[in-house]
Amino acid sequence: MNKLAVALLLCACACAAAWFWWYPTAPGIPTPDGDPVTTGGGAVPRHSDGAAGAQTDPTRRGDTEPEHRTTSAVRCAVRGRLLDERGGPLVGCRVEARARPRRVAPMPAAELVELAAVVESAADGRFALELPVQPGDDVVLTTRRDGCADLHGAFPWRGSAIETGDVRVPAGVRLIGRVVDERGTVQPGVDLRFYRQLVGRAGPLAPKSFVRATSDANGVLPLDGHLACDTWTVHVAGSAKLLAPSPALVLQPDAVAQQVDFVVRPADPSELILGRVVDDRERGVAGAVVEADDATAWPSGTAISAADGSFELRCRRPPGKPVHLQVKRVAGFELLHTPETYAWGTRGVVLALRRAGNVRLEVVDAENRRPVEAFRVVWFQRHGNALGAQHRGEPEVHAGGRTEVLGVPQGETTMVVIPTDPELAPNEPITFVKTESTPLLEVRLPRRVELVVRVVRGDGQPVGGTALELVQPGAAKVTPATRVLDPSRVAMHAQQGGHSALLLDRVTTDARGVATLRWPAGDKPLALRVLGPGHVPLVRAPVYLRRGAPRLEIEVDTGATVQGRVGPLPVLARLGLQAGGSALLAPALVWTREAVGEARISRRVRLDPNGSYRVVGLPAGTWRIRFESSRAVGVRTPTAAHKDLGTLTLAAQDAVQMDYDVRDLEPASLRGTVMLDGVPARSAAVYLVRIAEPGAPAPLGVRSTLVRTDRDGGFTAELAPGRYSLGLDAPTSRGGARVRLTCAQSIDVAPGQQASGVFAVDIGRLRVRVRDRDGRAAANQVFRVSQPGSGFAASVRSNSDGLLLLDPIAVGQYTVAVLRPTTGGAGAARWGGAGQGTYVAIGTVEVTAGGGVVELTLQR
Repeated sequence: MNKLAVALLLCACACAAAWFWWYPTAPGIPTPDGDPVTTGGGAVPRHSDGAAGAQTDPTRRGDTEPEHRTTSAVRCAVRGRLLDERGGPLVGCRVEARARPRRVAPMPAAELVELAAVVESAADGRFALELPVQPGDDVVLTTRRDGCADLHGAFPWRGSAIETGDVRVPAGVRLIGRVVDERGTVQPGVDLRFYRQLVGRAGPLAPKSFVRATSDANGVLPLDGHLACDTWTVHVAGSAKLLAPSPALVLQPDAVAQQVDFVVRPADPSELILGRVVDDRERGVAGAVVEADDATAWPSGTAISAADGSFELRCRRPPGKPVHLQVKRVAGFELLHTPETYAWGTRGVVLALRRAGNVRLEVVDAENRRPVEAFRVVWFQRHGNALGAQHRGEPEVHAGGRTEVLGVPQGETTMVVIPTDPELAPNEPITFVKTESTPLLEVRLPRRVELVVRVVRGDGQPVGGTALELVQPGAAKVTPATRVLDPSRVAMHAQQGGHSALLLDRVTTDARGVATLRWPAGDKPLALRVLGPGHVPLVRAPVYLRRGAPRLEIEVDTGATVQGRVGPLPVLARLGLQAGGSALLAPALVWTREAVGEARISRRVRLDPNGSYRVVGLPAGTWRIRFESSRAVGVRTPTAAHKDLGTLTLAAQDAVQMDYDVRDLEPASLRGTVMLDGVPARSAAVYLVRIAEPGAPAPLGVRSTLVRTDRDGGFTAELAPGRYSLGLDAPTSRGGARVRLTCAQSIDVAPGQQASGVFAVDIGRLRVRVRDRDGRAAANQVFRVSQPGSGFAASVRSNSDGLLLLDPIAVGQYTVAVLRPTTGGAGAARWGGAGQGTYVAIGTVEVTAGGGVVELTLQR
């Protein structure tokens, strides 16, 4: 017995040792009782994208160390090759791979997986590594090398090796950043966020669009050589306010390092609300979004709680009345909106959150009540009139059809189960009130039936290749232009008030004009959209699905056909037309018809590489044609320009040939020099604003282009032709402060030509005292100061003495107008303004460097 007892004791010790070895011990990972534990080696290093780094020596090739150990992970190989800008191999570039779970709801600690591997590219630029992943993970790759821009991208793991192919790594900007206050004193520990204005992605790996850096003890930011050449907006995390550079930072390739001082102003204690976000055990909750709600359209302050739950709310506007505090977007906890208010300057606020619970589901086949095991769950909540974030789970297999949806707060909840089996359809959205004792919910998934549709022309000829969409109408009538959403996006459908439609099935007709739609039978009226191409789009409604329903035959109108050519080709090539190019970036013709009593119809036709086009199936009516040189979302190409090509009236069955000339849109170039107070404006942000001719409509396309001057105050820009004014954001000799000014000069840039000019801006001060006809000061009134021809306009409120002050402002002649309100009251109080109204000119003033006071009188 003694030997048996000793053997059992040794076995227990071995099991305990194995348990402590395999148990997840990453910082901040909760144990089963909820207490966070940390490793003996300290915190895991984190990089600028907020991702956890690997716990390995980065110089060791192929090392892999799981941050959160798990027994259910499998090995995933990642391979590729890194090239420099010239196409040569990039040697010694650090490549980090992480496994990122897609699950949004909180998981038990034993299921958490965040695994990492680090390697460096070899002499031929190739890299290969392996890391443990789990089904449903994304593999996130990050590259880092001195002198190169950081690349970042996510690859979904589908059970096989991930091949990135050849990836070009662009050179990084040599930026030396320093954080100082208004007096020039260095500010350590300031967290700056850099957001890149995206100009399209060349592949899954692209320069980072977000970089985070914290100033060291000398105020220096570790940014040298890691930012891509682009325009970046800069924000300060926490309560400090960024004063310069503003509003954007333009980084251009330069052999000399660019030195930028980021000037910040610490917040005044009266502008702050300090506190902590805690759970039911008074432990800090990290990552909670805290907002100050003062009953206006935008929150007056926003903050994210730190690792210990602490937060600092800084007032974005001059501190006013007390505010309510609300906690939004915090995983695993219920949202919070405080009934009491807090004055700005309050400290020690404690926001206690209640943990969210779980919802148990049992999913069965509606016909035979057999369990359905493969599905995903989509759910969202409604908080009063507002909708919370939608949670979209990944398709998974659930034994016996039972699952538990984790982290569901109490409140009105809507859930949809989307099966993997194509024979089954999603259930009707079920809405219930989540409580602490919500019972097991049974979800019945209906089976689909078939509806055969045949599409023909008026002469009986079949129409092949036309798209059919079976949709569930919302509150508005379904048209060919109605936006349709996948059933998994029910939250967005509800948020739009039912003005969109839910897409139930989408098919394409074959050569016989036949297609089969599948959806459960029912009495709910549906709509069938027949969208083309090759005919006029139409909607057949209502449509009902029945078992054994006869074939539905739909006759469509061929409509009018227009074809032609746009040129000349050299101009189109400069505007983005190229063989094999992106469909988003290619020039196109946009056809729009607006008929009284009918829905607006719009068709976008991309040009072929030779400039030709053909559009079929246009309904009869008058169409307006517009040429667009670029359509990509988020792309602000300076040469992008649009042109109204006029109107065209079409009758049914018309066949028309139309050619268009767009040579007047050929990009031009501008070389300029900016002089500020007679001195070249170095490192200045220059805004080239495209303005309209007097009496002409506003120009189409991109209207503003941002460039940066060199050390001699010069700049070069490629632009769409037109007239441009110049705005300036530049440092001055006045203690290093920056000014934003508008130049009174404008310049015309002709198509295909190169223009040049010197833009002189002198700093002045505007001081205007306004009185009424009785000689009393026009106190606390809103005025607008504008400069004809330059596009400059600024609103300013007079003080108690009726004085208007703008300092600095460019020297020149300005028009002063007073706001005559037509509405006021609630609107004025809400926005802090004077409501809506009309500006009435009261006189002109000449701004000089001295800035003497000018007297103006209000007319009755």
